Amino acid sequence: MTALRFAAAACALLASPLVCGPVAFAEGAAPQTDAGKGSTRLSSAPSYVPLPSITSATSSGRGIGGMMAVEFGLDIPDARLRTRAIAMRPRLMDAMRATVADFALTRVRPGSPPDPDQLSALAQTAMDRTMGQGGVRVLITNVMITERR
Repeated sequence: MTALRFAAAACALLASPLVCGPVAFAEGAAPQTDAGKGSTRLSSAPSYVPLPSITSATSSGRGIGGMMAVEFGLDIPDARLRTRAIAMRPRLMDAMRATVADFALTRVRPGSPPDPDQLSALAQTAMDRTMGQGGVRVLITNVMITERR
């Protein structure tokens, strides 16, 4: 039994640099965040924080008329505010989902294109309310409507 414990300890000791090495021993390694997980980075600017796409149903008057997909990005020049926004990402995504759902179900009419200016203003208001301050600029990177057949 002692040999088995020794072998397990030796294996764990030898494997730990392989598992933890890249993170633990890298000099100047950037902090790992999930800020852009599930989204595409459209800018190389450090102030740009991508968000995953959000989908919602659109209304046809008597039921579901189709689907609307929106992709947002955030421009946050202040590093401290950017760190706070990344930490608050679940709350920010919830606010954006609620905004897109409200917009898609109440302001998009069947057969007509969505108004990106109106969506942008609603998203910016929701972002400022959720953050509790200004300084985060909401950018719309994509809006798509798929009509039901």
